[in-house]
Amino acid sequence: MLDWELILTHRVIQKSVTKLINELVILNSEFFAKIENDRREFYYEVRDSFNDELPGFNFQNDDSSWPGRAAKVIFLNRTCYNRLFRVNRDGEFNVPFGGVQKT
Repeated sequence: MLDWELILTHRVIQKSVTKLINELVILNSEFFAKIENDRREFYYEVRDSFNDELPGFNFQNDDSSWPGRAAKVIFLNRTCYNRLFRVNRDGEFNVPFGGVQKT
């Protein structure tokens, strides 16, 4: 089974790292500007947006939406519980919020 999200993120790092970094800066700025309870809410908003984009998302042909999607993959992975990447049968990311973890 292929992990299309991982493949997409890898391709974005190779081809559009500056755009990816810009998208991550925006997500991180919004996230860290909030207090803890609002950070939790923001996480779920990003997760819902990520899942809403899935139907019909084009993983085959590079387009302008890829850096934003890859940024969400990285953001969700860094702020979810235990830094998991788990999806349900429909391919939707379903890991709960885990807070800010020290690296």
